[in-house]
Amino acid sequence: MYSSSERFKPAGHKAQELSEIVMPEEVFKPIQRVVEKSTEMTIGYLYREIEHRQGEIGDVVLSAGVLLDVHKNARLHNAEGWREYEQNDEENSFKWTMPSGPLTTELIYRTQRENRLVRKEANNTWNTTLHYLCLITSTIINYKDGISQIRHNWNESPVTTIIPEELKTIITDNNSPNTQQFLQALLGKRHALTQRMFGQYATSVMLWRTVEGRHALALGIGNDNRHYILANDICSRPARGISLLANFPSPQYEVRDD
Repeated sequence: MYSSSERFKPAGHKAQELSEIVMPEEVFKPIQRVVEKSTEMTIGYLYREIEHRQGEIGDVVLSAGVLLDVHKNARLHNAEGWREYEQNDEENSFKWTMPSGPLTTELIYRTQRENRLVRKEANNTWNTTLHYLCLITSTIINYKDGISQIRHNWNESPVTTIIPEELKTIITDNNSPNTQQFLQALLGKRHALTQRMFGQYATSVMLWRTVEGRHALALGIGNDNRHYILANDICSRPARGISLLANFPSPQYEVRDD
């Protein structure tokens, strides 16, 4: 007698090939534009059904530009200033929050999956801002005794992981298990695509980490055209923000496909 798995196992297929056959292709709803009707200004780009907080899925608007440029507010150069800003309903009427490492990676991944006009524009904004600025995220890393505790949002529990062997690591398809685990903790479920995703904007991808202390995760492209995952950031950085579609009420704001 054969087990059910043996009866239905196709001949001549390796496990990886079989996985590619039976796993369905991911299909996402198209990226759309959120426009302020009175000015025809694009406020941001709408991504449907995104896990924007742990266990919370919603329709997320990514700011069209770097929020520092909009608000001219030096407080937005660091995580503490961002936390204060996020809780200020009068100053932050759109309820922008700073995206985490995994959320930023997910938004970039989905942007690269489409071939529509709005997607190309949204991808241009990623390319431009990553080259022009190094963006801070809400992800905070605490290093101590060879271990890192990574917290993506202030109200979430930290993830504990062993740190990579090297302070600087070029990201390839063959990095050590510690590096891969560390990337997964920093960037979430798309971490295996790190080189492929960020490599579209740069010549190579490098991870920097440190030994001790509390640091923010930042992402950006250096003068050498290399994309840096800075898990050792102590500098002040601007950020792009995310908010929920519910914070852009009709008829003042309109969702458009082009």
